[in-house]
Amino acid sequence: MCGIAGYIGLESFFPSKNNIKSCLKLMKLRGPDSQKTKEINIKKYKALLCASRLSIIDIGARSDQPFEDDEGIISFNGEIYNYIEIKKELLKKKIKFQTKSDTEVLLKYLNYYGPKNLEKIFGMWSFIYYSKKKKEFILSRDKFGEKPVFFDFDKNLKTFIFGSNVNYIKKLSKKNYKIDESKIYDYIRYGFRSVYSNDKTFFKGITVVKPGQVIQINKNLKIKKYF
Repeated sequence: MCGIAGYIGLESFFPSKNNIKSCLKLMKLRGPDSQKTKEINIKKYKALLCASRLSIIDIGARSDQPFEDDEGIISFNGEIYNYIEIKKELLKKKIKFQTKSDTEVLLKYLNYYGPKNLEKIFGMWSFIYYSKKKKEFILSRDKFGEKPVFFDFDKNLKTFIFGSNVNYIKKLSKKNYKIDESKIYDYIRYGFRSVYSNDKTFFKGITVVKPGQVIQINKNLKIKKYF
């Protein structure tokens, strides 16, 4: 459907223009209708949000991603099944909309409620959301894990890189990732079911976000995980 990727961390490790261009080219396979980026500066850190879109709901360019309003920014892969009902609820709270997309509904919902009421959202997703007020990011995956998303959090380098495909992370990172041979062994021994049996991937340092997990990344680049 769509693709998301990005970087949060020190400017010295910020992806080069060529790396970003290479990542977007790869992401086009997941979202041929648009590929765009958004850069964000937070104190000593710099962030990058990348999005590729396959237009399904409100196919006009006004719904391209990363999608932004006065309170937040979102890059979203998936579909919100009850977005019409959620939109009606938000309209009662005098919240205004500019599009007919489920992406904007999710953004407005997160602006208003934050990440702690995601149980009201029915659908499949992986998304990265930035709150302009709180200066924090939210990375989330739906509770059934239909839409995968991965990340590399390096405490020493103070970098957080994410993507809905492992290869997006490899494109944006300046590191060379080594193969996790134990993961390959598990795959050979136990088959495809072992791929998501834990949070490891085939590359050391790259972790999968678990189904239903929410990861908060604050302005000091500290992360908090909860379900």
